[in-house]
Amino acid sequence: RGPSGRLSPWLVLSDTRLTQIPSTGLSQARLLEWLDGLPSRKRVAIFATCHAGQGKSVLSSDIRAQLASTKGAPIVPLREVSEATVVIGVCAMAETALESDTLGHDVYTWYLLDALKRGDTNDDGAVTLTEAHEFARQGAYSFTGGSQRAWAHAEVLGEDPIVLAGARSRSGAAQVGSYRDALDGYRINV
Repeated sequence: RGPSGRLSPWLVLSDTRLTQIPSTGLSQARLLEWLDGLPSRKRVAIFATCHAGQGKSVLSSDIRAQLASTKGAPIVPLREVSEATVVIGVCAMAETALESDTLGHDVYTWYLLDALKRGDTNDDGAVTLTEAHEFARQGAYSFTGGSQRAWAHAEVLGEDPIVLAGARSRSGAAQVGSYRDALDGYRINV
């Protein structure tokens, strides 16, 4: 439990003591703060850890009781329990968000609006924020000859729950992502 009394994720290290988790464990929040402070522009954290409450992650009886309502509950579709916080910038630091007389908008916004009509990349009937941003990011980059690089900072738990246009009416196709321009437009069928 964190200071507020709410449950929060902690990593159990080789020398973590169950009775002294705040001083001997590593909070996931602290690890993410540390990663955010690294000078590298490319950072990845993969938590190959369990949250089962067994083995080293054994839980006390009161925490087990608190989690009991979430474990073993009926499985609902992932999209119904998904959450997201997304911040988007239409250009990187020291770049200009370009306007276009031809498009009648700033470039990113034109492609974002176009994505609402043509951006359902997984063909599930809906255009999510992730799909629309990818569509607009690629379009703006191409239109500006590489001088405008849109970005997104996203924290998505589950799948993108932010639907901008349409409604999910069918299972979407599996997708493979790539930031390599040569692969734009390719589709892989399995």
